[in-house]
Amino acid sequence: MNELALTESSALRMEYADQVEVLREIDPIALMNDGKHVSTEMVAAYFGVGVEAIKSLVKDNRPELEDNEYNVISGDELRSFKDLCGIATRGKSYARFTERTVLNVAMLLRESKKARAIRTRLLDKAQGKETFPATDLDELEVAERYVATLKRNRALEASNRELEERADRAEHRASRSERKLDEYEGGPGMTLTRFHKKHFSEVPHLRFFEHLYGADYVIDERGKVWDEVKQEYKPGPRHLEPKAKGKPFLYLHEAGFHGGRRRFRTYVRPGNAELLFKAQLIKDGLRGNQHMNNPLFAIEGGAS
Repeated sequence: MNELALTESSALRMEYADQVEVLREIDPIALMNDGKHVSTEMVAAYFGVGVEAIKSLVKDNRPELEDNEYNVISGDELRSFKDLCGIATRGKSYARFTERTVLNVAMLLRESKKARAIRTRLLDKAQGKETFPATDLDELEVAERYVATLKRNRALEASNRELEERADRAEHRASRSERKLDEYEGGPGMTLTRFHKKHFSEVPHLRFFEHLYGADYVIDERGKVWDEVKQEYKPGPRHLEPKAKGKPFLYLHEAGFHGGRRRFRTYVRPGNAELLFKAQLIKDGLRGNQHMNNPLFAIEGGAS
């Protein structure tokens, strides 16, 4: 019988599923600190294939592998397992294989010399061909194989820990950069009323807003809607929303829910947009406050 028969017959694989001693005869696989499990990466290294090859094999044969002790843990069980085995993973779940599962993988995996050797050994033993019995193995050779596998798996685990640490450092740097950017840009910005007080307090409030309407920075819907309760006209729903000319400097900031509807307020964009808006209004002819000395405020309208 050819060893490929095992890759094609689930019934045949089931017949040989208990013979995990063949793994030890061919090349013992080093186990994790719990003395029972190995990871996806360790299985890939053992067979000399990529991690994705093992993941693909699991995806295609998961029910059979689960019957042979493959499982995925998460939550409290994962936390306990990480503490026991000293592994570093940021994932919410973790796949585990036992020697029985690894033997099952060997009977399925075509692209591995070691898997073929294991399948051949299984069939040879079944046919009484004791060409490679465990009792004839040189003990030193077995020990050397085991140590080599253990070193390979430990090196892989160390590499994974280094990658995790690098990812953590990169995430920390990105978070710090985002905080600095938020601080520089002044959070969400400010309302038009606050902007007026900060930069144009010498300009009367009414004149300031009349300029925004007349220069087409914002929509003017004053007195557009009749309020039956108060018996007076009030602004329309789009009052003070930015027009096309105002959008480089202004945006709609969410202001919560009122009356069952999401409401928005017009805010001045933070950072450079705020400074450029002040400069543009000074250029329009409004007199800016004198407390900020910035070359942006001297654009054809005089320093502010």
